[in-house]
Amino acid sequence: MIVTRAHDLEVYHGGFLDSDLDYPGRDEVIEMVDENCYDAFPAFVGTAYEESVLDIQSLFPMEEGWEMGDREYLCLIGQMDGSQTTGTLAQSNL
Repeated sequence: MIVTRAHDLEVYHGGFLDSDLDYPGRDEVIEMVDENCYDAFPAFVGTAYEESVLDIQSLFPMEEGWEMGDREYLCLIGQMDGSQTTGTLAQSNL
């Protein structure tokens, strides 16, 4: 699907955390998700995160969701200054 409306964030990657783990704590979940999001960034944008004007945010399971089996996370990307984007940021090299 091509996004043509102005938007704040775009999902660029997602996945599932290890389902065999007991809830490792919020900080550990954030660390695992951040690592996956940073690793996926260059392939999607076309440049390294450290050289980009874009910012990463993520959605991840909290303890209550984890206990119910939720292991899904999403990586979102948007303008660092908070401005909206029209179209995709894929291969934007920003």
